[in-house]
Amino acid sequence: MTPQRRVLLVDDELAVRQNLRAYLEDEGYLVDAAASAEEGKKLLDAAIGDDTGMPDYHAVIVDMRLPGMGGEEFIRQSSRCYPTLKFLIHTGSLEYLPSVDLLALGVGEQSVIYKPLPDLSELSARLEQL
Repeated sequence: MTPQRRVLLVDDELAVRQNLRAYLEDEGYLVDAAASAEEGKKLLDAAIGDDTGMPDYHAVIVDMRLPGMGGEEFIRQSSRCYPTLKFLIHTGSLEYLPSVDLLALGVGEQSVIYKPLPDLSELSARLEQL
């Protein structure tokens, strides 16, 4: 893994944010975390790289069920603003499949990780595939 890749984690559950953040930091990632889509959007907008006009994130890990704006809408809006941004969906809904418009954005079944994740190395492997 390239050291110091930056990841944004958007999940409303504090324990999930803390656990995933600790794991990813141990794997060498810099992790910013948000408890809502709205907070995540602010972090994206604040992380614009000087020379690229894009947020300085390798990927965004997004829960689907969030207070306020949901995860799918967060991905739609973020993709409109930052079309090259990559997303992983982290959801507790075992029946979840990405909607047609997310598929069109490149967020397919390979981008979905289901909670609880028994082996966190799957998370870092998926990040490396992006």
